[in-house]
Amino acid sequence: MLLVATYWRTNLTLRQVAPLFGVSKSAADRILDHLAPLLAIAATRRPRQDTVYIVAGTSRAHP
Repeated sequence: MLLVATYWRTNLTLRQVAPLFGVSKSAADRILDHLAPLLAIAATRRPRQDTVYIVAGTSRAHP
């Protein structure tokens, strides 16, 4: 799960993320393909009126 979260929250490629977790790029890709759908927020048919969604993201300034 941490690999998926790191991939989503940074601007790193799988080739860069994989060594951080001691796996190959191919293994990181398989992990992402398997876990990402399980961790993603499922779409709701009718959100409740009092539902609050929090969207977080990262941004990097490029010189």
